[in-house]
Amino acid sequence: MRRRERGSSLVELLVALAVIGIAAAASAVALRPAAAPVDDAAGRVEGAMHAARLQAMASASARRVRPEPEGLATSRGDDCAAADWTDEPALAVALPAGVSVTPEDWSVCFDARGTADVNLVLELDHPAHSPRRLEVLLGGATRVRR
Repeated sequence: MRRRERGSSLVELLVALAVIGIAAAASAVALRPAAAPVDDAAGRVEGAMHAARLQAMASASARRVRPEPEGLATSRGDDCAAADWTDEPALAVALPAGVSVTPEDWSVCFDARGTADVNLVLELDHPAHSPRRLEVLLGGATRVRR
């Protein structure tokens, strides 16, 4: 039996461990919750807007995002002026406890081209943290500000 066929060398094992360590560190950072509930809520709301916009463009139909008592709900329609909307529970988003969104009565619709029907500014607030402002622009882009 040749020396090379007996197993892995020490260098190969160290390289494999380094790759596993880097992957574990990257996943730990990605899974770490936001420091403040309001930051977590801003990320969730922004993610919901992005998901609705992408679904609208991918399916050539409209997606509407609106507030619910515990978070956000998304529904599907033929276009933004549709009379019938179908809820999409898979795109529903729950907000962290204690976070409020103002205004309370709003909706934004993304058409098949990914544009929003309104320019929307949402205020995300938590009693123990500074508020965040999330803007949905007419072109469909979003941004979070302090």
